[in-house]
Amino acid sequence: MAPCVDDAGVGQDQMDQPDVMEIVRHLVDEVGPAQFAIDARLFQEGFTQSLEGRRFAAGIGVGLLLEKNRLPSRAWGFGLILAALLIWTLVQVGGLFTELWRPLLWGVPALLTVTGALAIEAGGSGAAPRGLIHRGLIGLGDASYAIYLVHLPATAVLAHTLGYNRPWLFLPLAVVVSVLAGLATRAWIEIPLMTAVRGGASLIPRAT
Repeated sequence: MAPCVDDAGVGQDQMDQPDVMEIVRHLVDEVGPAQFAIDARLFQEGFTQSLEGRRFAAGIGVGLLLEKNRLPSRAWGFGLILAALLIWTLVQVGGLFTELWRPLLWGVPALLTVTGALAIEAGGSGAAPRGLIHRGLIGLGDASYAIYLVHLPATAVLAHTLGYNRPWLFLPLAVVVSVLAGLATRAWIEIPLMTAVRGGASLIPRAT
């Protein structure tokens, strides 16, 4: 049976078929921007992860300097920590933070802080001095994981109570509050839990 033909001589079956060019235009208009956003996101994640890897490599380099007794002097150690605080303050005050460059904007001052702390502890010669500063640094090192775990909630509480519209005040207080919260967490949670776990482990008979 022949298909019916309209006045223009076009078959009804041909009229019912979708316009291929219209479909292509729809894909370009709708799918194109979404795919571009996905590609941009993947590029950002890959670039950020690449910088993250370099940050860990920088930490390894600091460790090698420590092993070879090539750290800077204690005076330089304090200077590196002050420089790190200055960079963090400038990033916060100047609104320079972007997620893409986070490993550099946070990683560089973090590297300066770790290097400076190690230089202060080792006295720049690899021989750790004994005294109040040394004991305090050892205590901070022991509590470092607890500080890492609680610094975000501690900073969030400070931001909700004090506000963060004054970075020159908020940033130093956030550091102090985070350290104090980490020390308290280690003293009241981490150490008792470790003691309980070790005590329980000692009750388990060992295989002979």
